[in-house]
Amino acid sequence: MQAILVTNIGTVHSRLTESVNAGNPAVWSAMGGPGGGGASPTAMAALNGQVSRQASMVAYVDVFHLMLYTTVLAMPLVFFLRKPSMTTAAAPEPLAAD
Repeated sequence: MQAILVTNIGTVHSRLTESVNAGNPAVWSAMGGPGGGGASPTAMAALNGQVSRQASMVAYVDVFHLMLYTTVLAMPLVFFLRKPSMTTAAAPEPLAAD
């Protein structure tokens, strides 16, 4: 599950950053507007942090869905379980101390 999570985080992060470009008005407002010193390293780091948080959340939701489906598919296996037999086993002999 952890490998799927890490892979999903990378995939979702790359998909979310596809729409982050200079022509997107939402990016301009996040960077301080067209005349507001838009591409400062601090603003870019903040934007990358927000995209990373969103990518992590989407990846966690995907992994929880996968765990739900796995659990639901494994539930019918409970019907194949048997009760242990009630035969009494011979008591083990006590060990002698010298």
